[in-house]
Amino acid sequence: MCPSSPSATASEGTPASGVPRSRWAETCAELSHLHRGWLVQILALPANAEPGDVAPMGRTLADGVPLHDVEYEHEGIYPAIVLHTAAPPGSGRATQRLRIANPTALFIDRRTDGLVTGLRIEDATGHSTLIHFRVTAPTEMLDGLADTEL
Repeated sequence: MCPSSPSATASEGTPASGVPRSRWAETCAELSHLHRGWLVQILALPANAEPGDVAPMGRTLADGVPLHDVEYEHEGIYPAIVLHTAAPPGSGRATQRLRIANPTALFIDRRTDGLVTGLRIEDATGHSTLIHFRVTAPTEMLDGLADTEL
């Protein structure tokens, strides 16, 4: 397992480990597989904000919604990382799509013990999108299926 793997341990990674672009598609697929149905909070940070300045400067894009998948679209003129979450009840849609165009960096955020707490995507404009998992227990310790998996 490499340091950029979402399931890497603390000895293999750092609290915010950058993922090489060559591994973005693989990392997004692994995150999707391991964290599908997990509740997430998605925040947008302006270009001048530090990642620690979430409360005063961040704008909530989604809160408490199940993650469906994370996809790296590298084909075409403008690459993107696309987040699919469950759509709000009553919307008539199965998923909601958030496209982060022209990503320049992908970071896996971890607790000090190495468990994945989310990810951060930086784009060409300097903005960041933060995705935080509500639960940060090891995947193998959880059981059951989310409503989106039934």
